[in-house]
Amino acid sequence: MANKNHLENLKKGAVNWISWRKNSSEKLDLSSINLEGFNLRGFDLSEGNLKQINLSHAKLIQSNLTNSDLSNAILIKAQLIDANLTNAQFINSNLQNVNFAGANLEK
Repeated sequence: MANKNHLENLKKGAVNWISWRKNSSEKLDLSSINLEGFNLRGFDLSEGNLKQINLSHAKLIQSNLTNSDLSNAILIKAQLIDANLTNAQFINSNLQNVNFAGANLEK
């Protein structure tokens, strides 16, 4: 289950998120939450536990998802344009109509 503090920081917007991620040593946990339609452009979600997250219709343009676990996630029509997905895991995830244009899908 997601860490409520992490979710609260995410909802405060990009500026707060950037500062919090730089100063936090906690492992990111946003598992099993609904972020459908959220604008997460440029957000650093790297090294995160994003299992069972709902990111349908979310904008993850230029976001960093390096080494994140998105197993069983729902990403229907998500925009992952120019996102860094190096070593991200999408085991059993719904990737229907996801836009991966320009995304780094290494490993």
